[in-house]
Amino acid sequence: MAVSSVHAALTPTIVTEWMDQVGSIARNTGVDIIHTRAYAGTSLCMNNALNELISGSAADPPSDLLNATLAYAAHMFLTHMFPWTSPSNDAIIKKQLKLVSTDVGYIAQTVAYDECQKVIDATGVGFDRWSNYTPPTPGEGAYQLRTGQLVAVTPQFANVVPYVISRKYVASVTSLFKRPNTTTFKDQLAETQQYGQASVKGQYVPTNDNQSIALFWDDDTNGSIHGRTSNIGGHWINISMQLLPSTMTIRQQARYFAQASAAMHDSSIACWKLKYSQEEWRPETAINWYKRGSNWKPLIETPGHPGYPSNHACTVGAIYQVLLKHLGYNDKINLTIASEGYPELGYRNYTSLYAVAKESGWRSRVYCGVHVDQDGKDGTTLGIQIGKKVLSLYK
Repeated sequence: MAVSSVHAALTPTIVTEWMDQVGSIARNTGVDIIHTRAYAGTSLCMNNALNELISGSAADPPSDLLNATLAYAAHMFLTHMFPWTSPSNDAIIKKQLKLVSTDVGYIAQTVAYDECQKVIDATGVGFDRWSNYTPPTPGEGAYQLRTGQLVAVTPQFANVVPYVISRKYVASVTSLFKRPNTTTFKDQLAETQQYGQASVKGQYVPTNDNQSIALFWDDDTNGSIHGRTSNIGGHWINISMQLLPSTMTIRQQARYFAQASAAMHDSSIACWKLKYSQEEWRPETAINWYKRGSNWKPLIETPGHPGYPSNHACTVGAIYQVLLKHLGYNDKINLTIASEGYPELGYRNYTSLYAVAKESGWRSRVYCGVHVDQDGKDGTTLGIQIGKKVLSLYK
């Protein structure tokens, strides 16, 4: 597995070590959309525990107490959520607490566990284990399962209570978006059909630069030909570590990752709400509907949920907005980054943060053959809106 960034500008700390652990868990378990919950829950546990520890104090607590609190918080959430990862979590925290006294450890553990339990209690509320979702009657524009697909992917995620924004806000902001009409969809479908078609060699084989971009940013947690990745959210967490300044304190790091991860998580909920209310068909379904018998296939396998909007775009838009704020709203960057799923594609270079967001979350999904342009454009806009809202609510 290739490292996502050439080097990290952010000073490695206990916070970044646990963010790396979340990425490792995603790569090893294939958690799909739940990866945002893992990043958000872990980082919220750390930051909330840290806030409680320093509450009412102008100065930071001793470093051993601060670090131990962060370690206990992250360990508690990940071990609760992914109990099978306990051995690796235990190994990390054992190293981090090696020089911590019993008294300091007791204080840190008490604060961390109290605050993290609140996050755990708020995690996944509204998510029913089973769904009775049935796709609409087949017809022009109607979402349908792809051939061989048995059920739609977690429609009940749309009902989850967000970590930071409210359900009322989700309802309000999603009401501003509407899937492309039939004329617009068909116009944009031509581009997807042209650039996103699998070659005669099969799916996941790029035949031009656009398709290389598609696979570069595919970030499918369930696996590329080389194995699983940490998903698009994890890829952007790694981008953050490369772009954020080395001068960030550990408190600033904890706050950033909490805001960024919560924004990704909450934007995915809004995205899912739109997906399962708009029920837009996917390009694969549409092309084969309009051209019966063509057996058109996209570059990658069509995801198992409705098309509008793109969750890649929603996720990227949200973390982009938070990262932009922490970079002082300066869009100019110097980024060289590799693909997680396809290291043979080499590195890509960027001088604009928005250019990274547009390519990774929006345009790449057109080149994958699984979205039309408006799916990505509106998804990015929705993510940005939720990123702004999270920044205004979670300080």
